Amino acid sequence: MGDAADTGPGSATYRPEVTAATGASGGAVPLPAVTQADLAGLAQQLRAELQTTAAAVAVDNSARSLSKEEEDAIVRRVRALVRDSEQRQKRELALRVAEVAQDTQAQRQSDLVRIDRTLGLLQSTTGTAVRRQEQLLNSLAVKVSQRQ
Repeated sequence: MGDAADTGPGSATYRPEVTAATGASGGAVPLPAVTQADLAGLAQQLRAELQTTAAAVAVDNSARSLSKEEEDAIVRRVRALVRDSEQRQKRELALRVAEVAQDTQAQRQSDLVRIDRTLGLLQSTTGTAVRRQEQLLNSLAVKVSQRQ
């Protein structure tokens, strides 16, 4: 991701890049909606994996002593795994937010078209009613003027 200095993940103006998935035909592939439960499940899965990794490291440490360099390498690797996971989650969230925005815009456009059609129909009906009233008034005016 090409982040500028003031638009990175830690800034208030962060806008992650989002790319749509494409299918074999080259068209956009609809992605399933992500619920809060899905995100909570993913977080739980990541915690479990980190605990498993930590447990494996603890078992390995009990079997033999690690040098400071080995411990540092393991810590760096775990941090890299966590960082990669966070980046994947951010990309996924950004994609879902973009999908919601796109769906909202499409619904808004649809609503505006429907409103425009309804207003056009009302204007047409009102115009017809006004013309009838004018004709009736003109006819009445002619009849009244003929009686005088």
